[in-house]
Amino acid sequence: MALRFIRQPSDTPNVANSDDARMIRYAYGGQDGYVKNKGSEIGYQTDGSTFRVTSGVVSLQGYESEVDAGGVEISTAGASSMRYFNVFYEVNLATQTTSIKSAYSTGTYPSFDAGDDLTQNSTGTARLLLYTFTVTNNVIASVQKKVQAIPYAEINEINRKINDVTDTVNTLKETQLYYNDSGVGMGSTEDDLLPLASLGNVLGKRLKVEIGQKTGGSKSSSQFFELVFYKTNDIVSVYYISDFSNGRIVTGRIELGVRQDNVLYGRSMIERVNVYEGDSTFNPGPHFSATSEAWGKYLFGVWQIGE
Repeated sequence: MALRFIRQPSDTPNVANSDDARMIRYAYGGQDGYVKNKGSEIGYQTDGSTFRVTSGVVSLQGYESEVDAGGVEISTAGASSMRYFNVFYEVNLATQTTSIKSAYSTGTYPSFDAGDDLTQNSTGTARLLLYTFTVTNNVIASVQKKVQAIPYAEINEINRKINDVTDTVNTLKETQLYYNDSGVGMGSTEDDLLPLASLGNVLGKRLKVEIGQKTGGSKSSSQFFELVFYKTNDIVSVYYISDFSNGRIVTGRIELGVRQDNVLYGRSMIERVNVYEGDSTFNPGPHFSATSEAWGKYLFGVWQIGE
């Protein structure tokens, strides 16, 4: 038979515990341990030389067992010198049994063999360490619980992971190449081109450029421009319009380029349009002026925009 329909309705049993264990292993996210809030969560008690594993549900690779209210007792009697104990949960698929066992040695804890991958080996044996402790003169001490709770998939943890991925994606989308909160002045005469920032090779890449004003030595406003340089020494022009509340509308022109040494250079210029003839400097059309209004432009930052 080439294909087996797991849990197909049948009058005879056709589902093995390994079928359910695979599903449980995935449902627990591959985690081994005890189930939260069930019984005493695989706790322990000591009574003289007796170590008792108390109630709960333990799962190893999807193979679950429940410890009832009576618990499982491990006898350690007969030890006069110090012995080091491991207590572990064992699943044996060859005999289709589960058990809680112990092993001890002197001088140090015995080495622990976790056994087989039970999804791969259908007749294998696997073990999960539950506790370690020492015994001297029938007195149990230094108990350490090694088995962990199987965690729930907390929604907050899922959201955190989603946010981490989103932050990574956003970082890839926009990489900062240059930033200076004080800005680099761009004001110039019409013939001057000023070195502004070293960027590395940006030819053919989408860039976001922040250019703005300063008030009292600090950045006060910005405009963002997106542009691409395809060749060195080519000039890219961007334009803006602003109202200086002095009877003029000012159109600005910013020119930027990249030299062969990957340095961004540029200049800021303005072209004025006077609004009314009463202005003593009235000019009916736009004209270049290298006034403080042009000198007041600063480059603050450059980012590469990812795909």
